[in-house]
Amino acid sequence: MPSDLFEMKAKDWSHQVHVLALQALSMATLHMRPLLPNLEDLSWYHAYLPKEVEWSMFQCIYLFSSPKLTTLSITLCNIFDSACPSSILSGLINSCPALKNLTFLFRCSNSDEGNRRGISSVICQWNWLQSLTVINLTQEALEHLATIPSLRTLSLDSLEDLTRSDDQHLPIITRNPTGGYPALRSLSISCRTMDAAIAFVQLLSSSPIEDLEIQVVGFCYPRQWRELFSTISRHIYHPSLNELTLQGSGNALDPTEALYSDIGLEALTVFTNLEVVDIQPTFGIQFTGDTVNRLADAWPKIRSLELGNTYPSSRSPIIQTEDLIPFAQRCPKLEYLGIVFDAQNTKLRSSPGLFNNTLTTLSVADSPINTPAIVSAFLSDIFPGIESITFDNDWRDSPNRDPEDATETAMMWEEAERLLRTFAKDY
Repeated sequence: MPSDLFEMKAKDWSHQVHVLALQALSMATLHMRPLLPNLEDLSWYHAYLPKEVEWSMFQCIYLFSSPKLTTLSITLCNIFDSACPSSILSGLINSCPALKNLTFLFRCSNSDEGNRRGISSVICQWNWLQSLTVINLTQEALEHLATIPSLRTLSLDSLEDLTRSDDQHLPIITRNPTGGYPALRSLSISCRTMDAAIAFVQLLSSSPIEDLEIQVVGFCYPRQWRELFSTISRHIYHPSLNELTLQGSGNALDPTEALYSDIGLEALTVFTNLEVVDIQPTFGIQFTGDTVNRLADAWPKIRSLELGNTYPSSRSPIIQTEDLIPFAQRCPKLEYLGIVFDAQNTKLRSSPGLFNNTLTTLSVADSPINTPAIVSAFLSDIFPGIESITFDNDWRDSPNRDPEDATETAMMWEEAERLLRTFAKDY
């Protein structure tokens, strides 16, 4: 009975509740008192329900509001009306004054401007959030969030239609604790265009972000990647950034610009405390030996480094196997390296001394190779702890696990990996 529930000391609620039970509780609880007044953590998610049933259940969420509720996660799978859910969320502001961590996600095919404005208007009423996960917001809502001094974690999906400025000629700013997003530590955004990503980063004001993740769905050209890198370097506090993930997920493109232009990775060398870097344009990354040297010098703390090893290369790589030496010499903590290089040089010589003893995995994507034994011996020399090499078209990862599915290049890398045990050294 509701009177019994009221006395419960439950602080979190993760049990499945049938819709009929919720409706009965709603009718029995006419006094609108919270059923669980000590509730601190509520997750609202009901999968595989018809739209009408899910909506009926969502209307009962007020039963679980609590003055002590600090964490609320809502996922709607089938419904989203631009007025009703946002009005219910707005009502939770007064009934849950302690709320600090909010997740509100909806899955539907009719996410329109009305939906975005409705949720954004509610978000603008919160001034004390510490963590927020939500789908697309308006520029006004994002600017409001930038003023919240307590916001530390922010995750945004499907961002679009943001206004950006031309700040490429502004000097790199110093730490400003009163600027936009002054306390933000973790930022994850998914954008439909690179312009939207750049526009959001411009809202930051030397924010002390430690973990930054940006995914762009649409096509991105090298000049846009260069501008993104430059904008990041101007709007994020340099000593704070530890992890950086930047990914393009649109179909691979192969314009002349992608073939011959670099993407300006050097702009990121200002972040000298980076430990994890994963940058994946859809057209790959073209390196020079000079770029490798600069990155190795700038990132001595790097543990995991992936640069353009997810998508097929747009052209033959410029750097060769020996160009990996700077990473071995100057990145003593490096454990995982993903990079595309030309491994067809048969004149490789063993390098004196042990360089990097921590690297265990090398990801080479579709790097060309013609002499597995020589390459394996060289890699074992500069990375004596290496245990595995991952590569594209590995038949062992295919559904049929048929060696006939492997390309000639993949077969050579498989041989190089097998030979690692032959050249393994005690260290």
